[in-house]
Amino acid sequence: MKLPVSFLTFLFSFIITSEAVLAQHFFKDKSDADVAVYHKIDSLNELAFVSKRNDIDKALKLLDDAARLSVANNYKKGTATNYLYEAGIYEQNGYSKNALPLYYKSLELSKAIDDTFNVARANQQIAKALMDGNDLTEAEKLFKEAMANYKILNRRDDLVNIENYLGRIKLQQKDYVTAEKYFSEALRESKEVAYGYGLKKANYYLGVLYLEKNNLPKAKVFLSNALTLDEQKNDKYGLSLAKIKLSVVACKEKHYEEAVKLAKSALQDAHAISAMQLEIEAVETLKNVYNYQKNYEKVIEWQEVLIDQQKQIYDKERSFALQFLDILKKKQEEQLAFEKQVLQAEHKARFTYLILSIVGLGLVILSVLAYVCYRNYLNAKIYSKELAAKNAVIEENALMLRELNKAISIQNTGLAETNQMKNKLFSIISHDLRAPFSSVKGVLGLIQSRSMSDDEIKRVMGLLNRELEVAMGMLHNLFVWAKAQLEGSVINLEPINLYNLAEENIEFALSQARQKNISLINAVPTNALALADKERLSFVLRNLLMNAIKFTYGNGEISIHTEDLGDKVAIAVTDNGKGIAPSNLNKLFTEQRFTSLGTAKEKGTGLGLMLCKDFVESLGGTITVKSTEGEGSTFFVVLHKALQADIQETAESRHQYQEIHHNN
Repeated sequence: MKLPVSFLTFLFSFIITSEAVLAQHFFKDKSDADVAVYHKIDSLNELAFVSKRNDIDKALKLLDDAARLSVANNYKKGTATNYLYEAGIYEQNGYSKNALPLYYKSLELSKAIDDTFNVARANQQIAKALMDGNDLTEAEKLFKEAMANYKILNRRDDLVNIENYLGRIKLQQKDYVTAEKYFSEALRESKEVAYGYGLKKANYYLGVLYLEKNNLPKAKVFLSNALTLDEQKNDKYGLSLAKIKLSVVACKEKHYEEAVKLAKSALQDAHAISAMQLEIEAVETLKNVYNYQKNYEKVIEWQEVLIDQQKQIYDKERSFALQFLDILKKKQEEQLAFEKQVLQAEHKARFTYLILSIVGLGLVILSVLAYVCYRNYLNAKIYSKELAAKNAVIEENALMLRELNKAISIQNTGLAETNQMKNKLFSIISHDLRAPFSSVKGVLGLIQSRSMSDDEIKRVMGLLNRELEVAMGMLHNLFVWAKAQLEGSVINLEPINLYNLAEENIEFALSQARQKNISLINAVPTNALALADKERLSFVLRNLLMNAIKFTYGNGEISIHTEDLGDKVAIAVTDNGKGIAPSNLNKLFTEQRFTSLGTAKEKGTGLGLMLCKDFVESLGGTITVKSTEGEGSTFFVVLHKALQADIQETAESRHQYQEIHHNN
């Protein structure tokens, strides 16, 4: 959620003031020069915090400068804050998986230096990320830990925010009694400390709570209170949120004219601040109001607006994702260059120290030889051995430097290959997206140009849905690849229960199969295990299932089973569909895309099997296919079995992780 500029300005001033107070504790016994550097680091961190919503590149550069100064001056508090704000940038842009490790680093470092304020902030941010990921139990636990620290520091504004978050968790869990208790307490404390932001949020969420309980009078009162507070601050984002919910209330009260007026006003407020997601929410609300009125002409009109807005937000998110990936890649390259410079400087310093030591040692040897000539032979043997040892150390350091340069060269080659793959995928996507969106545009033009019967509308909407499914499938594959590139080459290999994985993916594909009356059968033994990364293997299995559905006729059958291959296991997806012509088998799993129409004229992108092959090979496995035209196909994914040692190691790792979190 975007925050108003006035609130960000207030927050920045408040943080600077808090940092100045806390500095009295952290800067004691430090020289004036050290204190000046620490203040500079804090200023860079806070300036990055303010810049992150408008200029991500600038914010990351400021954080990078602050991080280097913190390391150089051993300023651990500055490093902890740096981790916190860098993680905030990743979370702000939808990369919570990258943010969480940095939040945990900040938490660990803050605990080590007894920085209660940063411990609370880190717990709060981790809890928010977990809440967004729907891990509500762990999120609630961390919010309560943050609350305990804020009580110690007497930070009542932050306590109000935590109470609102806890209320939201209970609201998601449908625990309305506890949720109402948290929101009411936040409302009371906000009034006591004159905290406007907490007051409006408490009113808003109380309104949402009573709306869910269908207590419309109370919902209207609290949402109107939130609207009034947002009007006083001219907070367009808050105004749009409150008006959308009030429109829903008016619609339920059958005050349709008022509901339409509120929804249109919410749309104007969202448009004024370019809040595309809120615009979509407002249009959805308008469409629902007209649907209740059975004004289907207006429903179709606003449906077209909604489709156009969704296309805009997809284009915007895709463009932003590409820009953000480029920024992260640039940051990684700069970090690698910096680390290389540091390593080279360290090796140079060690080498210089070693040379000076040898020179000094030589002078000592000459002095001793001049003073004790009669022991010349004995001393020469001793110093010869020492010199040989030093030379061995020099050789060892030289070998380490060569290995480091070799590793950096491999990393650079990997980056070049990744960039080449990125350019290729984006070229494919930009070319192939034109066709479905041109079809969508044509269909919408046809609907707009003349009146149509219900059967015609149903048929046209079916065409529109198929074109959008192709575009969405292509975008999904692009973001799966982009996510894999952003997370790096680290693969989480662990024992995977293949029966459970097959069951999850069959559940995912069930609705698609039902459209063609196709049976999906899980014939995997319940104890079948493979050593793999769950997320990558799930992507592969899901793609193979969807392909099988695409090329299987109505009333057909698809099964998933396994074959024992000794120390390996094969996961097989078999269908009795149209099969693959022998001339086309060699075209699969290559860099040249190949696709054909399904049994119901379904279109494909040609990207799924390319990504499946890359993912399976990254797990140390292979993917093959056997097919008979007119009889069906079987795709085989061969992986290493999960050995007993792997299962034991995974169990011990989880046990240690649980112990650490329990102790914390």
